[in-house]
Order: sequence, then structure tokens, then C-alpha cells
Amino acid sequence: MAAAWAVQAIPMESTEIIFSIIAIAICVGASAFFAGAETAVTGISRARLFSLIQDGNARAKKIGELHKNKESLIGALLLGNSAVHILGSALAAGLAIKLWGEEGVFYASAIMTVVVVTFGEVLPKTYAILNSERVSLRVSYLLWGICWLLRPFVRVVQWIDYPFLRLLGVHDGMDKSLVSGTDEIRGAIAMHHHEGEVEKEDRDMLGSILDLSTRSLSEIMIHRSKVE
Repeated sequence: MAAAWAVQAIPMESTEIIFSIIAIAICVGASAFFAGAETAVTGISRARLFSLIQDGNARAKKIGELHKNKESLIGALLLGNSAVHILGSALAAGLAIKLWGEEGVFYASAIMTVVVVTFGEVLPKTYAILNSERVSLRVSYLLWGICWLLRPFVRVVQWIDYPFLRLLGVHDGMDKSLVSGTDEIRGAIAMHHHEGEVEKEDRDMLGSILDLSTRSLSEIMIHRSKVE
């Protein structure tokens, strides 16, 4: 009788271990999704996104809707990523304790740190940086749905965070940029010139276009004595 029970217990324990490993893998995959989506959506070129929206790209329109409220977007991504991190770590700790006893907590922490950092953070973010447009468009509908589902939880977190932000002197939302559009264009021109992609003459010409509203007529006129 005892032998029969032992024989039945072994497959049950093996099945439980397999399900735990699958659940941990799903959590790591979800973490990779959130990390890659955050990097891609926040890193996609605004000019390129605007061009795709003008061309009628439905996926780009979803990304554009998410960009209109970046605070909720980032909040939902961080909330989802934190949730799967905690769940995956808890499952790994439980599995390690069953396999190695109390020392398993240390093993689980070490293994999960390597796995999460490598496959849940660095790898997806690196890929997303190199393929921001492709990744953004692929995850647009799924990401929009996740943000919609997590919106109530994000608002609760924001309601808790806002008093602390005010204590730190932050009164404006994340969606309000501190850099004007003109300054952003100037920065882009200077960056491309520094990288050697824009010649000095082109940089000066583009910069002068941005200064036209502050130029006086005398600065651009040529005296008649110098006209040939």
C-alpha cells in the first residue's frame, strides 16, 4: 500500500515541477515583452510615427493614442513588468525550496537574477532598440489592450504617487515636455553634425531657418554697392 502511494507520488511531484518551470518561463517571457515594448514604443521616432499615421497605418494610430498619455503607458508597463517579476521569483523560490530545502532560496535568487536580466531585460531591450518601429507596430494592439485593462490599477498608483511628487516639487505631468519642438530640432541637427552625417554648411543653413522669425531685414540684405 505504501509502495503504491510512493509510486503515485513521484509522477505527481514531477508534474508539479514541470508546471512550475513552465509558469516561470511564461513570467520571464512576459517580462521580456513588457521590457521590449517599453523600449520600442518610447524609442520610436516621433516623425516616423507621424508619417505612418498620415499614411493610414492602423497600428501606428494605436501607438499614437498611447503616446498621448505617456504617463499611463509607462505606468501600465512598469506595473505589468513588476507583477511578472514578483510572481516569477516567488514561483522559483517555491520550486527551489522543494528541490534543495531552505538553501534553495539562495539558488533561486542567483538563477532568476541571471535569467531575468539576460532574457527578460537586456536581450529584449537591445532588440527593441535596434528594431523600434517593427516591434512597436507588432505589439501595438496587444499593448493597447493591456494598458486599457491595467488603467484602473495605474490610476490607483498615480493617486498614491502624486502627493510624494508634489513634495519633491514636481507639479506637471510626465506628458508635458520641458523641451520645445524647436530646441528638439536644434538638438537633432547638432547631434547629426557631431556624428558626421550633416556638413557644417548644412547645419548652419538649417539653424538659420529656425532663426528666421528673430532675424531683422538688415541682416540678410546686401548693400547696393556690393551688388553685381
